[in-house]
Amino acid sequence: MWYLISMERKPVLIRFLVAVTAAAAAVLIAIGAMYKVSIPYARVNALQTEGRPRIGQLEARVQLLLIEDLRCEACQYFTQEIFPEIYERYIQTGRAYCVIVPVSFLEGSHYLANAALSIYQLAPDHFLSYLHSLVDFDNENEAGDDIQAQLVKLAEKFEGIDFGRLRNLIETNRFLPELERNFEWAKSVMGKNFGTPAFYVNGIRTPTSIEAIEAQIEKAERKR
Repeated sequence: MWYLISMERKPVLIRFLVAVTAAAAAVLIAIGAMYKVSIPYARVNALQTEGRPRIGQLEARVQLLLIEDLRCEACQYFTQEIFPEIYERYIQTGRAYCVIVPVSFLEGSHYLANAALSIYQLAPDHFLSYLHSLVDFDNENEAGDDIQAQLVKLAEKFEGIDFGRLRNLIETNRFLPELERNFEWAKSVMGKNFGTPAFYVNGIRTPTSIEAIEAQIEKAERKR
C-alpha cells in the first residue's frame, strides 16, 4: 500500500521539483541580467585624456575624470555642491588629480565650454574658478548676440590674462572642433549609457555622490 501511494505521489513530486528548478533558473538568469547591467562601463585609459584640462598634481596616484555640459543642471549641481569637497579632500592634498572634459550637446553650451577652454589655454590656474563662475553665469544669462562679450567680461576679475587673445579665442569659437571631438569621444566611452555629469575614478565610472566617489577613491588607493 505504501508503495502504491508513493508511486501515486511521485508525479506530483516530480512536477514540484521541476517547478522549483525552473524558478531557480529564472532567478539566476535575472541575477545574471542585473549583473550585466551593473558592471562598470567601459574603462577610460589615462592616455585617452591627454591634452584635456587637468587640475592637481599629475603624479598623484589616482586619476579623476569629469565629463560635463556646462548647461546641464545636474552638472551645475555637481560643480557647486560635490566637486569642491572632492577638490579639498583629494586634489588639493595631492591624493588625486582631475581631468575635466567639457562637452556641448545642450543649446548654447558651446559658448560656455569654448570660453572655459580659452581660459585654460591662457591661464590654467584660473580654469577651475572660471568654471564655477560659469555656473552662476549660466543661471543668470540667456544665449544671445552679446554672450561672448559677457564671457570675456566674466574673466576680468582674474589677473594675468591677455584679454586681447581671450576675446579672439571666444569670438572665433576657437575650440568648437575640440568640443566636437570631446562629445564624440564621450559617446564612444559611454555608449548608450551616455549622460552628464559622468565621473570616473582610475577609469571606472562612479556614481556622482560624495559617498560613492570616496569609496571608489579609497579602493583605487588600496590597489596601488
